[in-house]
Amino acid sequence: MDIGRALTFFTEEERWIEKTAIGVGVILVSSLLSIVLVGLLGFFIVMGYAVRLLQNVRDGVTPVLPEWDQWGDDFVRGFKLFVVQFVWALPIILIYLPIAFISAAVGGSGGDAEAIAVLISLCATCLGIVVSVAYALIQPAITIFFAEREQIGDGFQVAEVFKWTRDNIGNVVIVTLVYVVGGFVIG
Repeated sequence: MDIGRALTFFTEEERWIEKTAIGVGVILVSSLLSIVLVGLLGFFIVMGYAVRLLQNVRDGVTPVLPEWDQWGDDFVRGFKLFVVQFVWALPIILIYLPIAFISAAVGGSGGDAEAIAVLISLCATCLGIVVSVAYALIQPAITIFFAEREQIGDGFQVAEVFKWTRDNIGNVVIVTLVYVVGGFVIG
C-alpha cells in the first residue's frame, strides 16, 4: 500500500480544494449544530459522500472525488452506514454506560462502595479499550462490505468482515494508526 498516495490522492484532482472545502464546511456546521441534533444530518451526508468516494476508488472512476450533488442520497447512504456502525459499536456502549451509572450513583460516597465502584470501573475501562481497538480494526471492512451494495445487511457479514480484516491486518493497522494520529493532529 502506498501510504503517501493514500493521503494525497485527492490533491491530484483539478477541483479538490472546492470539494474538500464543501466537506469541511458541512462538518463544521454540523459540529456547531450537533448540540440540537440537527448537526447529525450533516455528518450523515459526509458519511454517505465517503461511501461514494470509496466506491469511486474501488471502481477506478476519475475524478475520484464525487461531486457534492447527491445530498439526499448521501444522507440516506450515510444514515444506513451509521446504523451498521452503531450496531457494531453496541458492545462498547454497553461496557461504558454502566461505568457512567456506577460513577454517578456511588461518586463521592466514600468507603467500600466507592472502592468497589472504582475497581469495577477500572476493569470495565480496560475491557472497553480492548473492544474499542477491535472495533477500530474491523471498521474498514464493515464500511467496505456496506459500500458494495449499500444494504444494511451487507455490513453485518460477520465472518466476511473478520476474514477480510485478518487477511489485510497490516494495511488495516497502518490506516487505523494514520487515522488516529491524524485525529490528534487535527483535533
